[in-house]
Amino acid sequence: MLTKILLCEAINQKGVDLLERHGFEVVVSPSTDAETLKQLSRDVYGIIVRTSPLPREVIESASNLSIISRHGIGVDNIDVDAATERGILVSRVLNANAYSVAEYIIASMMTLGRNLFPADRLIRTGKLSEAGASLPGLVNRYKAGGSEIKGKKLGIIGFGSIGSIIAELVKSLNVSVYVYDEYVKTDNPNVIQVNTAKEIYEVSDFVTINVPLTETTKNLVTLETLKQMKPTAYLINASRGGIVNEADLAYALNQDYIAGAAVDVYSVEPPELDNPLFSAKNVILTPHIAGTTAEAIENLSVGSAQAIVDYHLGKTPAYVVNQAVLEK
Repeated sequence: MLTKILLCEAINQKGVDLLERHGFEVVVSPSTDAETLKQLSRDVYGIIVRTSPLPREVIESASNLSIISRHGIGVDNIDVDAATERGILVSRVLNANAYSVAEYIIASMMTLGRNLFPADRLIRTGKLSEAGASLPGLVNRYKAGGSEIKGKKLGIIGFGSIGSIIAELVKSLNVSVYVYDEYVKTDNPNVIQVNTAKEIYEVSDFVTINVPLTETTKNLVTLETLKQMKPTAYLINASRGGIVNEADLAYALNQDYIAGAAVDVYSVEPPELDNPLFSAKNVILTPHIAGTTAEAIENLSVGSAQAIVDYHLGKTPAYVVNQAVLEK
């Protein structure tokens, strides 16, 4: 009888192939609801989880479970405490989609700075005037072009692998990079490290949030924070929903406290129709796609599968979340 691995959601075929080459039977759950996962996880060796919740009740019902492999970085959707109590290892995949997220953030900077979405709407609705003309209800195209990002200041809150890649990529664009990280001290020659987050908000033309969702980072960005930013500045959040208070961000946008924002993550995903950001102005909303390029999805699939293979072979997976399990 083959050792079973449960996929809470389907993953890229290369990860499945890796598991099957090592003798595992791969089962894909038809649903991510807790009852279905409880039924399917009772006799599995490992679980690969993407963004769906993996609560305590599922973990406690899986009597043979040895490892939970997160298909990504954040583990806020997994009850890590429940896993640790039962001696179940939790692993994750780092850096597999770091370039994808970094590219999304830089693309957001350019899209926001150059007014690409508003310009698109202007031309589709016929609200652009001829060059030099000034007509009621129309916008002169010379006023719709936005600003270059050359010479601007980018503030990065949380300077891990994604932040480091961003700093390297924008160097050629002549963007000054300021970083704040409570836990990381860097000697990266491409950045200026400051001592407080407040300095980032006050000096930056673009601010990107790159921290995990924890008890200390929940509602890290509030109306008070946003009021510290320049009225010409933009906020980008491709990290985790819940870090930026959505109601406060919507209010700040509608009151022109900041110039605009790009948001890829939400406190509830998919976001509900009454999400305040849906009625905010000057905001780009995307459905958690920053780290989901074809290349990133393949890397995440293989990385999460490799963690299970390694653990089954008696090796320590590359990125363990609950180290205490290994120390027992």
